[in-house]
Parts: sequence; structure tokens; C-alpha cells
Amino acid sequence: LSSAPLWWDVRCGERLGFGITVLLAITAVEIIASDYIPRCPEWLWIEAFTTGSYSFAVLALVESSYATYLFFQEGGGEGDAEDNEDKVTDRVGRRK
Repeated sequence: LSSAPLWWDVRCGERLGFGITVLLAITAVEIIASDYIPRCPEWLWIEAFTTGSYSFAVLALVESSYATYLFFQEGGGEGDAEDNEDKVTDRVGRRK
């Protein structure tokens, strides 16, 4: 789920909200699961899974924030949105 906003259009306002919701859901799962996980010195697979999921969700949220910033910074809110998208993709290094 945390990679879904990476494929959404930058003009879609739900990118950041969905990313934050995923982070909150992962945190809730960690809190709920902590009661059922035994206390031991070893690194458990569930801890590795939730840590990896949380890290990827944070990276996806940072990327979405940066892409949104670049998209709206280039045009300053003026002009055609497709022109802004071309500028952002050129700046990031991806071509259509």
C-alpha cells in the first residue's frame, strides 16, 4: 500500500494524505502487535517486517512531498499543468 501514491498523478491531492494514513496504520499495527510479541533479545521477523514497511512508507511520503513541491514550484500556479509536469520530469531525470 505504501507504494501506491508513487503511481498517482501529482495533481491528485490524496497522495500525501494516503501516505500519512499508511504510516498511522503501520504504527497502530505495531502498537497492537506489541502485546502479542514475546520479549526476547533476538530480532523477530515481525519486527523486521514492520520496520521495513515503515521505512518504505516514509521514503514514499518524502518522495511524494518532493515531487509535489517540484510540480507546483516550477509553474508558480500559472500556465498549463502538463507543461509543469514536463518540467518536473525533466528535472527529476525521467523522460516520457
